[in-house]
Amino acid sequence: MAPIAACTIASSNYLALARVFAESYREHHPGAEVFVCIVDRPNPALRLADFPFVSVFAEELDIPGFTSLAFRCDVLELNTAVKPFFLRALRDRFGLERVLFFDPDVLVLDSLVPLAAELDGAELVVTPHLTAPLPDEQADIERSILAAGVYNLGFLGIRLDAETAAFLSWWGRRLQRFGVVDVARHLFVDQKWIDFAPAFLARVAVVRDPAYNVAWWNLAQRPLRRVGGGWEVFGRRLGFFHFSGFDFADATRVSRHAARLSLDADSDVAALFAAYRARVAAAGHATFSRIPYSFARFTDTEVPVTAELRRTLRRVDPDGRRWPDPFATDGADSFLAWLLEPIEVAGGVLNRAVLGLWEERAELVAAFPLVLDVHLPYYISWLAQYGQTSGGLDPMFLASIRIVAAREAGRPAVAQLDPHVAGGLDHAARIIQRIDLAHPGAMLAWLNDRLPGTARPRPVLTRLMLALHRARGDLQARFPDPFGADQLALAKWFVFLAPDEHHLSPALVRPVFESLSLRDRAAARLTRLRRRMAAARAPASPASGSAAAPTSQRVAAPMRPQHPSIGVNVVGHFAMDTGVGQAARATVAALEGAGVRVATVPLEDALRDDQLLDGGAVGGLPFPITLLHVNADETPRVARRLPPVGLVGSHVIGYWCWELEHFPLSFSDSFAYVDEVWCPSHFNTASVRVLASKPARRMPPCVLAPSPPARLDRTAMGLDAGRFYFFSCFDTRSVVERKNPFGLIEAFRAVVADAARPVGLVLKVTAAELAPSLIGELRQAARGAPVVLLTEPASRAQMDAWFHACDAYVSLHRSEGLGMQPIEALFLGKAVVATAYGGVTDYLDASTAFPVAHRITSLDRDYGPYPRGATWAEPDLADAVQQMRAVIGDPEGVQVRAREGRRRVVELYGCEAAGARMATELTRALAALAQR
Repeated sequence: MAPIAACTIASSNYLALARVFAESYREHHPGAEVFVCIVDRPNPALRLADFPFVSVFAEELDIPGFTSLAFRCDVLELNTAVKPFFLRALRDRFGLERVLFFDPDVLVLDSLVPLAAELDGAELVVTPHLTAPLPDEQADIERSILAAGVYNLGFLGIRLDAETAAFLSWWGRRLQRFGVVDVARHLFVDQKWIDFAPAFLARVAVVRDPAYNVAWWNLAQRPLRRVGGGWEVFGRRLGFFHFSGFDFADATRVSRHAARLSLDADSDVAALFAAYRARVAAAGHATFSRIPYSFARFTDTEVPVTAELRRTLRRVDPDGRRWPDPFATDGADSFLAWLLEPIEVAGGVLNRAVLGLWEERAELVAAFPLVLDVHLPYYISWLAQYGQTSGGLDPMFLASIRIVAAREAGRPAVAQLDPHVAGGLDHAARIIQRIDLAHPGAMLAWLNDRLPGTARPRPVLTRLMLALHRARGDLQARFPDPFGADQLALAKWFVFLAPDEHHLSPALVRPVFESLSLRDRAAARLTRLRRRMAAARAPASPASGSAAAPTSQRVAAPMRPQHPSIGVNVVGHFAMDTGVGQAARATVAALEGAGVRVATVPLEDALRDDQLLDGGAVGGLPFPITLLHVNADETPRVARRLPPVGLVGSHVIGYWCWELEHFPLSFSDSFAYVDEVWCPSHFNTASVRVLASKPARRMPPCVLAPSPPARLDRTAMGLDAGRFYFFSCFDTRSVVERKNPFGLIEAFRAVVADAARPVGLVLKVTAAELAPSLIGELRQAARGAPVVLLTEPASRAQMDAWFHACDAYVSLHRSEGLGMQPIEALFLGKAVVATAYGGVTDYLDASTAFPVAHRITSLDRDYGPYPRGATWAEPDLADAVQQMRAVIGDPEGVQVRAREGRRRVVELYGCEAAGARMATELTRALAALAQR
């Protein structure tokens, strides 16, 4: 029988160790195959055919999103993350049925046939770090092992069959997202996840034999003794030693992971280490160790990818949604361009690279907690001194950051402008000679910086405008006082003539154009139109024989490559079986249906601690627009938890719903966290605009129609087959007085008293367990009436079934910001009886439903978040009775209104309509962001 194959994983700098491992394994297993996965790009200088193993490159393993993974992980993390995929390839590509995996820093010293035999009865073979407790004074080692994982994955034996295929698939998915060193969050590369193996696989062999996997963590428990030409432990031949953390430059240390352990020069252990050091050196370690790691720099640059930049990408784009190749440097939307993009904050300008460094370094957060405010100058000072050395940042990341100091009163001359503010106009004039002004890309914001010190606030002067003025003597002669008497004339030249003279992107002209008066803007448009017409009539070029391209075509190029579709980060409570959760899920469905790329950030678990939301655990914030699908009261708390590096400099939209005309003054601070607000209804928009310091726009949301149940059996649901049922539902956390279930029960009793047919009311109470006394009061109010009170938790599918089972929906609310449940009922063609007040009036009137009359009343006390003195509606219960009777007694009238109601809500809240509407607004927001 052929000996079992072995494998390892290494980057190019560890190839000497991989060679020594392969040679030592084959010495004790003649004829065995050894496979090595090389986590690096091919190096023409390496003659892999000369190595004693079969090599496979990690990029050949069909790992989804490998390039993004290679950027997010450091060399240790990537070497371990590819392990399940490598094992899968050994099964599928090379036909292996069993394999032993070893770390490359392993030396095999004896036959491992007994160890391989464990796979006869097991699917997986592992060795624990420890097989006995350590002394109390070494409890810290035990704690570190608990954090890193019980089993050491310097060794793993596995059967590559159908029983382990699912396990490898699960393991690979977890390592793609969570194969990192983050002990504080209970993550340690591939190793910590293997703690699940004995629970997930039926047969896992835990080998405690002291001859296998001896290393620094168990060396004190397994004393080695040199015997003849080998080593023994407890009288047994040592199978393999794991030189984890071995420092080849220090002959006195056992491992860089164990500072307290040192080598006694005369000991048998020291002899083993010396023999290994000599063997690795002879294998060419001095040469291989100098090979640069391929995934350590941006493409075609010497700009290093630091640990903080890796974690920044992991936080903002863990799935590679926006940057499939983060190493790329071409294109204005590269990850590098995003890192370099200037971010204007109070008192200065940062970029995302230096902001990400601050975010990822706890000591910097502690030293400069208000980095976007009063501590900014101190952080910039630290960067100037330590940004390259301690921060590891390339100078290009430090070149654009600056402090914007307060200006003295008065209007400075051009030559006197602060060079940090203006960027030095002489310097800028030289720079623009090297910029393609038709495609400014990442330089757009810098060129569009608006310069202070003008005689009047409009029109604005940009850095590009003044740099062109400084570079051209004719402009200086024509406009000698650009900050005073010639301010308007220079701006008109820039808008009317500069686009043709300098082939400017429209994005460079737009800030100045929009600062002109309406009359001047109209004149500019007319001038441009005339020039286009003249260019179109121009004769063919004699040189080319083709029509000369109109100049306007040269300047109409987009400022950056357009994305295949818009991208938006949606933050919300996606896992909640509530209206808030349903709304967030519906928004994502609408956006994806419209072709918008969406990264979701679920809040349920992430807000339970005080940490920033972990990009590894959520969809990250890869896109330039973030939609906070939380209400105004929750916005500050959520925004403060989001990664600043992904949020600052982006366009943030709050999707706020509020139920009263009175928008609380206490919510006014929430506007500081958003750039605009979307409101689901006219009623809601009018309420928000009273205090709005940012644009508030009506944005009818997507509402998902209730899905039909697989089988609808009213009798099985506890309903009478021939009875007409009204359905209503509310959440105890939504303020019971606003939802008014007691008024509904009172009106329903009057309907029952003289109904022409048997009627019933199904009242579903969500979160009933939070209000047991309320449930008791509802039961008392409904006593003797045909009311079905549902208080058990219900899934979305169960709620949908109740919508389908009942004949009509009724809501005698006192106010609603939108009213999602009536919309859901109208989607199904059901009759709806509801108070004609609040957000429901966008879709509910006498042509679509059965509106209930009301009068406006003031609140006599505080009701939850609704303050005394605010107003809401008091439904007319007598009219409610009449409307419910009409629903029961006029089936034909119900059908007419239901058809119109369904048409109205599909038009307003259907996925297709809502998605198209949102995509249009996101396109506008993206354009506005590009002009900042």
